[in-house]
Amino acid sequence: MDAVCKNNGLRNTEGQTQDLHIRQIPVFVLRSSLPIGALVLLRLYLVLLTWLNTYMNELTLILTPDYRPANFLPLSVVSWQDCIRLLVLDKIKPLELYEHRFIHSAKLAIQLPAVAVTKDWKGFKRHTRFSRSGLFVRDLFTCQYCNDIFESGELTIDHVVPRSQGGKTTWENCTTACKECNYKKANKLWRPNNNPWRPDYHALAARRKKLPFNVGHHSWYTYLGIESPVDKAA
Repeated sequence: MDAVCKNNGLRNTEGQTQDLHIRQIPVFVLRSSLPIGALVLLRLYLVLLTWLNTYMNELTLILTPDYRPANFLPLSVVSWQDCIRLLVLDKIKPLELYEHRFIHSAKLAIQLPAVAVTKDWKGFKRHTRFSRSGLFVRDLFTCQYCNDIFESGELTIDHVVPRSQGGKTTWENCTTACKECNYKKANKLWRPNNNPWRPDYHALAARRKKLPFNVGHHSWYTYLGIESPVDKAA
């Protein structure tokens, strides 16, 4: 669900990503190597890319008719392109708007919704099929052996009863382990700090709400049921 478009960019020699702007290409190079017509088209193309990049990070939070997020796993957000498509098809109703984000066409300007409620709700399958991401959410990205918190890329799925000894890949036999602990454990039988358990959707959603969200608009906090940084500071 989370269909997020990545910004187009150039990567410099130090591995840092830079936004693509016309300023990055020396004007004298363009003038000396391109005809005037091609130069104008290139400028227009790069301006269009810059404009698109402004909106590519704008997401719309989709709610059910009872004004709750349609899903937490992953969070029910759509790109601005999908949002406009749903608006045109009359599938969603805007609730909150981005203050300075408009999509222009030849005949109208549409203010981009930050939050919208779906009109055609058929329900999501709120199952809890075992997954790597779901396991890390259940364990709050915490190694169940050293009790340290890690980024997703530094974590692994550990089989409490090793597969070499008949252990299966299930919620009840898998736990979150950092790479170092998993390497040390190998095929040994270690007891994790917390016994593995099978969560339902609501338990995983509650766990997910304890983790940081990439909030696209300040109004999201109300619908997500979490406290905003402004409220915490007050």
